[in-house]
Amino acid sequence: MRNHAFDLKYSSRCSSAKNCTPLFASDLTRVVSLKPIECLKDAKMLRFLVEFVDSSNVWYRRPFDPNTTLIGEGSWNAETNQLSCVACQFLDAAGSWNNTRVGDCSTRITLRFHAVWTIGKTSSMVGEI
Repeated sequence: MRNHAFDLKYSSRCSSAKNCTPLFASDLTRVVSLKPIECLKDAKMLRFLVEFVDSSNVWYRRPFDPNTTLIGEGSWNAETNQLSCVACQFLDAAGSWNNTRVGDCSTRITLRFHAVWTIGKTSSMVGEI
């Protein structure tokens, strides 16, 4: 298990973060980073943090920010080479973690891996949020 960072490309209709990101953010971020927490190989499931950042350097230690991070769980479908995930926001995380809870699990993330790579398809995966 290791961290993965993916460049984000927004629809031409996205001019602000208000309608184009699942975060309480004012700006559109450039990168989404998946940080594994737990991998259940037998069940082909993964639990991870989804961090929206402006830097593709996932090794840079940033302080945890519940306003730019979701917690997610996904499952692998070997027939379609696809990882399907549900991600949730942290609620009431200001100040103390005592009242923090998970809510609004409406964010869906799908990553598709090419079964065959060609000269035209050199990217290792594509996805959508």
